[in-house]
Amino acid sequence: MKDWEGAEKLVRKYIAEDTVCTEDNDIVFVAAEILYKANGNKKEEKRIKRAMKKYEEELEAYYMRIDDEDYDFDLMDDDLPFS
Repeated sequence: MKDWEGAEKLVRKYIAEDTVCTEDNDIVFVAAEILYKANGNKKEEKRIKRAMKKYEEELEAYYMRIDDEDYDFDLMDDDLPFS
């Protein structure tokens, strides 16, 4: 519908200048990136992309730190609840 102003109001309601992209709001960041790309606001599009990139890097670093020993995958067939 190309209601850029209405869409920006919604984005600004949930994303301030200092809002960090997290698992709780990443979908809003995705929508904001699409909005800013569509309406040609390159400055905001880049800001949103940087925030999303930082979040992705933090997630990747977190999952890279998880050691396989943290998981108990050494179940024997006898330990399974079914045959």
